[in-house]
Amino acid sequence: MTLDRAFLNKQEGHTICCWNAPSVEKLKDLFKKAATPFDKMFEVEEQMAQSLEK
Repeated sequence: MTLDRAFLNKQEGHTICCWNAPSVEKLKDLFKKAATPFDKMFEVEEQMAQSLEK
């Protein structure tokens, strides 16, 4: 599992991290083992600008 990128909104105190992982459950397990808190985790699909134009 690898962290792909992260986005931070300092004003509102929000961070969104994009991970490459085999499943949401395995990523949750990793965070729990590391005692790292999280609010939500969910699977997403990448959308490229070209595919949005169609």
